[in-house]
Order: sequence, then C-alpha cells, then structure tokens
Amino acid sequence: MTPSEASAPLTLQAIEVTGVRGSERLFQNLSFAIASGELVWLRGTNGSGKTTLLRLVTGLAAPESGSITWNGEPVRKSPDYRSALVHLGHHNGLKDDLTALESLRFLCQLHG
Repeated sequence: MTPSEASAPLTLQAIEVTGVRGSERLFQNLSFAIASGELVWLRGTNGSGKTTLLRLVTGLAAPESGSITWNGEPVRKSPDYRSALVHLGHHNGLKDDLTALESLRFLCQLHG
C-alpha cells in the first residue's frame, strides 16, 4: 500500500441501485458516494425505501440491480467493511434503563 492509498478516504458507493420489497420497486437508479467522516441524514415518507436502502448498504440484502461497494469491493464480500460496520435497526435491543451515551458505550465495547 502506498502512502497516498493509506491516507485516501474510505468510500461507500452505490451505483444505479434498485431496491425492492416483495414485488414493489421502491427506488431505482440510485447513485451516491459517501467518504469517511461524512454524515448522511436519510429521510423519507413511510414505505419510500429507507429501511430497504439501509439493509442494502449494510449488506443484509442484495440490490435488485446495481452495486454497492466499500473502496471498490462489494459490501457483501468485504470482511473489512463488515468488521467496521455497526448497524442499529428498528429493534436494536437497547435497554430503556440506559441513557443514549451508556447504550453507545455498551455497543462500542461489544464491537471492540
């Protein structure tokens, strides 16, 4: 690895992705790139595909078409991506008696 490769930002990229739930197409031809250190706020109406997109980005599901990569490698085949990923879905198992900070500390400890 060259010094410039070592300092290059990590990138999550979607190229012409189509997301479906059951037989319904929720979105198509979706493309984006997110570099390390960037923050994304995903918003939309109920049923617009937010959860489907998150499942695709985390590698829990495969896109109907298109590709999602982490530094050029498919997210579903990248052990580096999986080891760096923390996903909290709708039912995240957080305890009601913990504060948000305590929950975050617990999850960070759990994932090393």
